Amino acid sequence: MFRFTIRDVLWLMVVVGLVVALIVTRRQAATLRSSLQSEIARNELISELNQNTHIDFVALPLGDVAAYLSAMHKIPFALDANVNSNLPITSTFKSVPLRVALQGMLAPHDLDFRIKEGAVQIQANQTANR
Repeated sequence: MFRFTIRDVLWLMVVVGLVVALIVTRRQAATLRSSLQSEIARNELISELNQNTHIDFVALPLGDVAAYLSAMHKIPFALDANVNSNLPITSTFKSVPLRVALQGMLAPHDLDFRIKEGAVQIQANQTANR
């Protein structure tokens, strides 16, 4: 049948080793690329949270507030599952960082926010960890 010399087996091992090394390197590069993109998105969110904003809401539902801020600042907002999206928000802030406006707007309702999964997530205060 087939007869292989030791030299043939060694060459085969070298080729298999190179293929395995190439696969591992590509997977590591993909993981690194994904993690780098997540970090860039997080940094962009943090940067936008530090930009000044002007808001004036009178009894506007929290879901609409989140949609408005998302459109205004070009960043995604999300409400936690246990947060009432119909909660009326009344707040006025002028020329303050978005972070400060969010804290001042959400604190009276025992809510807070955090960056989670590429979005600013509004959630109950006891579960918020930044």
